[in-house]
Amino acid sequence: MRQAVRQHRIALILLVGVATTCLAGPLTISNRGVDADGRYIATVDDYGAVDGWSSQGDAFNPAGPTGASYMTFTAGTFVFVSNTHRELLSSAAVWQDTMGYSGDASLTRTIISPNAASDTNGDGFSDTLTSVFDVTGSGVNLRFALTQSVLDGSPATTNPGTNTAVHSLNYTITNNEATPLTFKLSRQTDADMFLVGTNTNDYIAVGSAAGLKWVGQNEGGDPILGYALSSPGPHSYTGILDGLLPQPDPAYPGGATNNFTWDNYGLPAGWVDFAGGLGPSVEGTAGPPAADSGSFLEWVLSLQPGASATVAMDYVYGGVPVAQETVIPEPCSLALLAAGLGGMLLRRRRRA
Repeated sequence: MRQAVRQHRIALILLVGVATTCLAGPLTISNRGVDADGRYIATVDDYGAVDGWSSQGDAFNPAGPTGASYMTFTAGTFVFVSNTHRELLSSAAVWQDTMGYSGDASLTRTIISPNAASDTNGDGFSDTLTSVFDVTGSGVNLRFALTQSVLDGSPATTNPGTNTAVHSLNYTITNNEATPLTFKLSRQTDADMFLVGTNTNDYIAVGSAAGLKWVGQNEGGDPILGYALSSPGPHSYTGILDGLLPQPDPAYPGGATNNFTWDNYGLPAGWVDFAGGLGPSVEGTAGPPAADSGSFLEWVLSLQPGASATVAMDYVYGGVPVAQETVIPEPCSLALLAAGLGGMLLRRRRRA
């Protein structure tokens, strides 16, 4: 089934034009205007999710003669509040309905400002999206401001080279409830990569460089043929392949925080670990026989009324991170910065 839904996906992605207007729903962003080594192109929704279950998803062209091909089956973010609330931040109907999330009505997603795209590197193709949405329910009122971009990696931030792309997501979350709130944000990625053969040789990897930890997936252990996901903030982590944790690494002793991190925190058994379609088992496998893989990061946040926090993450495609990416301000942010500097200079002149 997964292979069938992907047969024409890259062609459909490439047919999506340059998005420069404020439109609801998934839009396509890329670090390059034309296909070449190091190009990553993704169709992402207002919540930062990638849907490869349908005709839209993502594709990467690694260094060398391999060419562009499919990468992700599903990737999205969950919100968990205690053992009473859970919300999948994705507009993918198949993911929501097939896995039973649409029947969970304890929280509600509301788009306040839909995806607005911009071209920050001037190559004629949109590379940055901004959106705003709310997650609300009994005792929950969270405002999410999301900025996501796909830009070239650099030798200073990625290894092994320059033919890399970085998909960055930055969620700034504000507690608009009148009481303090503790919640968990979980990023769950189920990659099905067809860069070399089918997805049957997908491989889970964990590691660290310059103090930055990462977990990801690639083809047969080759970092050029896959992605690595990292975050600068404190987080839990795991990677699962056919029911097995990745090999131990000094960055992640035992290969994961623990084997049972992803049990949905005491929620009903029917909700257990449907991460990217992995199936209902606390160890993150697809159930007997285990035949799937995934990588996961989780952040725990506690916010006072009116307080905000930012959760940042980077997917490096075609390598692994060696230093934290620098977030490039949006054009509007640059304009505000310029205006502020101009005001300071004017004030100094007046004082002189």
